[in-house]
Amino acid sequence: MDNWTLLRRQVEISKRRSDTSPFLNLGRFVLRGKQMNKSALVFAVILVSSVALYGVPAKAADLYGGMKDDPYIAPVPPVFSWTGYYVGLQTGYEWNRAKHQLSFADDSFDIIGSGTTRPSGWIGGGYTGYNWQSQNWVFGVEGDFEGGNLSDSRSWTYPEGNTQIKSKLRWQGSLRGRVGWAANKTLLYMTAGWAFARAEASARVDFDNGPIDVLGQGTSTKTLNGWTVGGGVEHAFSNNVTLRLEYRYADYGSTSSSITDGVSIGSQSVDLDTHAIRVGAGWKF
Repeated sequence: MDNWTLLRRQVEISKRRSDTSPFLNLGRFVLRGKQMNKSALVFAVILVSSVALYGVPAKAADLYGGMKDDPYIAPVPPVFSWTGYYVGLQTGYEWNRAKHQLSFADDSFDIIGSGTTRPSGWIGGGYTGYNWQSQNWVFGVEGDFEGGNLSDSRSWTYPEGNTQIKSKLRWQGSLRGRVGWAANKTLLYMTAGWAFARAEASARVDFDNGPIDVLGQGTSTKTLNGWTVGGGVEHAFSNNVTLRLEYRYADYGSTSSSITDGVSIGSQSVDLDTHAIRVGAGWKF
């Protein structure tokens, strides 16, 4: 084969390779674009639009997604404070014990002896005070005053005669300190201090069947002084309204009086102590 023939074949091979070139095929595809089906063009437009429309919300969700997932934090309510002045009304039931001891100069009256009366019943009044709170500890002073007019009597007979004793509690009050532990709006407390009461005690001795005839009487009406101690629980239902339940014991000491039948023939001594359960409603300023 001569040189011209070989050269011509190489040119033909190069021409075939150039026909399969991707650039040439792309050009031919573009030239054929005028003959594309219109439905294919519509489908392409819809596809591109869908990608654009659904892509924007996805980016927005990525942008604000952190805010949507953040947990809700409720505002912290203010902590209640017991500090401040307060006033209130209270009522309750009181069990009292008055121990009467009768003494006489003449041994003939030893048979008369002694006895106990229990002037118990409902009481009612008011209270006022001030509290200071330091963390969970609450310290305060409080005073109260109540009326009740409680009374009781006892009598007994014997061959020589009879004896009657009476006691009455007209009103009472106290001035106390308080110390307690507060769990927010609930307060557990102890209280103690000075107590006073207006009390009346009387004795009547009719000794008419013995060696002598005696009708002796004695009455004492005094304001007694003593002490009281107790405790309770109080709860605040709002920043101003509180309710409480309280127990207190009080010892008012003793009172005495002469028993006379024209002249003094003896004496009566009465020791008075009380137990009381109270409920109260207060207003805190």
